[in-house]
Amino acid sequence: MIEKPNLELLNHLRNKYSDPSVPQGITAFTNKKFNDERGFFQPDLNSEMLRELGFESFFQKNISKSKIGVIRGMHWQSGTSAQTKIVYCLQGSVIDVVIDLRRESKTYGSINSFKLNANDPNYLKIPSGFAHGFQALEENTLFAYWVDAPFEPNSEMSITPLSEEIDSYWESFTRIVNSRDRNAPTYKEFFSAVTNRIAE
Repeated sequence: MIEKPNLELLNHLRNKYSDPSVPQGITAFTNKKFNDERGFFQPDLNSEMLRELGFESFFQKNISKSKIGVIRGMHWQSGTSAQTKIVYCLQGSVIDVVIDLRRESKTYGSINSFKLNANDPNYLKIPSGFAHGFQALEENTLFAYWVDAPFEPNSEMSITPLSEEIDSYWESFTRIVNSRDRNAPTYKEFFSAVTNRIAE
């Protein structure tokens, strides 16, 4: 059912970026969507599709509903609890932002944003080692993500989406951010701490 991941689609969805190179491991693909006078029918991802995408195991599908301007992020899980995600916009539209946290990566520290909307059945696969967040561009935006590992509160990490380095990637709506994300370490604080740990 799914169209194979391709770089052309990924670049089409790409919105803003701090490095011209697309981080290795980020992929985009399209699912089949059948429209007629009644509306549409679209199969959800199944185990065979996930295997085709190299999604080694499936643990859970999550769905969030957000008001216009809501920003959720920038989150990831560390160590053995790290998650690979597949994300998709079910209703409305979003700006989806990722930060490459993989120290061995040529695009370490780079920020990329992508536009996803419910009219086009496009998905992003985000491997472990990335911070992830999104902003709802419409009221009652529904956003789905499949993960390959359970949520582990003690392993969850975050960077505030209001960091100076990330701020320009969001649209200029009134931004709704919860206190936990607002008070998370900034981009600069996080990467400075990593550099200091390596130097010790």
